[in-house]
Amino acid sequence: MTFQEELKKAEIETYESAYQGYLKNPKKWIGKMKGKDNMGNPTSINIVRHEFQTDNESYNAFREVCFDLNNEELENYVSVDEQFIGSTIAISRGKSIMRQHNRIRIETPCGHICVAPHNNGLEITRIIVDEQGKGNGTTLMKMFFGLIGFAGLDLETLPIMLECVGSVGGGSNYVESNISAQTKFFRKFGFRVDQKVSDYKNNYVQMWFKNELVTEFKKEEEKNSLVSN
Repeated sequence: MTFQEELKKAEIETYESAYQGYLKNPKKWIGKMKGKDNMGNPTSINIVRHEFQTDNESYNAFREVCFDLNNEELENYVSVDEQFIGSTIAISRGKSIMRQHNRIRIETPCGHICVAPHNNGLEITRIIVDEQGKGNGTTLMKMFFGLIGFAGLDLETLPIMLECVGSVGGGSNYVESNISAQTKFFRKFGFRVDQKVSDYKNNYVQMWFKNELVTEFKKEEEKNSLVSN
C-alpha cells in the first residue's frame, strides 16, 4: 500500500484530497484566515497565494533513498517518515503564501531535516539541531547532499530552494533564529539569496543552490576532509 493509500484508508487528508477541495472553491483558500501564533494566541493570516507542490521525479528518487535508511542497522540512529502538510510563509508584512506538499522528515541524533518537492526540484523546509555550535547543522547538510548523490540526482542541474524567515519550526518546535546567521550558514553550502523576491526588512529571504558552484563546493569538502583527517 502506498503512502497516499494508507492516509486515505485512515481518513487523513492527502495532497489529492486537499487539492480537489481547492479546485472546488479556490477563493475560499485566499484572503484572511484565522489561526494561532506560536504561543497559541488567536491570530489572522492574509493568504495572497496558494501553492500545491506535486511530488516530482527528483522528490520520488530522494524519498526512495531516504526510506532505505529505515532498516535494522540504522534504526537506532536514523528514522524517516513522510506526511502531507500545509504551511504558511510570511513573504512580507501582512502577506503570506500557503504551501501544501508531502514532506520527508529525517530524524537523527544531531536533529532533523525536512525536504519537500518544489516545482521540478527540492525544497529544504526545515533544519533543527539538538544543540547549536557543535557542527550538527553541517552534519545534517552533508547528509542531505549525500542522499542526493545516492538518489542519482545531479547537483549540477537539480534546483534546490529554501527560505529563511528569522525563525525555525512552529508550536513547540518554534525557535528564533537570526536571519543573517541563517543565510551565512547556507552560503557555506552553495546557496545564494534571490534578491528579486527577498524582503530582509520583513524577515523573508529566499535562497537557491547555485549549481555552477558545485565544483567549488566539492573542492571545499575535500579540503575540509583532509584537514579533519
